[in-house]
Amino acid sequence: MNQDVYNCIAQVKEGSTTAFYQLFNTWKDPLFGYALKLCRTRDMAEEAVQEVFMRIWMHREKLDPSQNIQAYLYTAIRNSVFNSLKKAAIERRLKSGVSYHQSDTDNTTEEKISAADLHRAKDQAISQLPPQRKLIFQLSRMEGLSQQQIALKLGISTNTVKDQIVKANRFLRTQLKY
Repeated sequence: MNQDVYNCIAQVKEGSTTAFYQLFNTWKDPLFGYALKLCRTRDMAEEAVQEVFMRIWMHREKLDPSQNIQAYLYTAIRNSVFNSLKKAAIERRLKSGVSYHQSDTDNTTEEKISAADLHRAKDQAISQLPPQRKLIFQLSRMEGLSQQQIALKLGISTNTVKDQIVKANRFLRTQLKY
């Protein structure tokens, strides 16, 4: 194994954000390309890369610098994409089942929804967000942290935080439409 790679992983394990950014910048594009080949959607590929690197940072103390980082990263991306695809398939089946059952019932769209029902729907929609996006959304909306505070806390850029909040809001708006 290349000594530079070994040192980089060892530094990430010790909590070096500089080494983490170096690792991220080295591998984000090749991993994105691989994820895109697997899932064929840019959003899912981006989410897979973000999720893998978020997990690496959150569990950095478990990293083993002597392991083949390339094999580890590609396996992690593959697993992340496959899990997302499985989740998407389950959601499609659930939605089609709900649509089928709704057509059999009295479907008045002008019915008012109670606050408790809306709250449950919102919580369910939030639970469907990818892990990093969910965490960023919760830190922003529920804990009231600024984008800069979230970026510092998670060791990511403010642009990434802003992008994740925008995507979370867009997803929640589509999920909560009636």
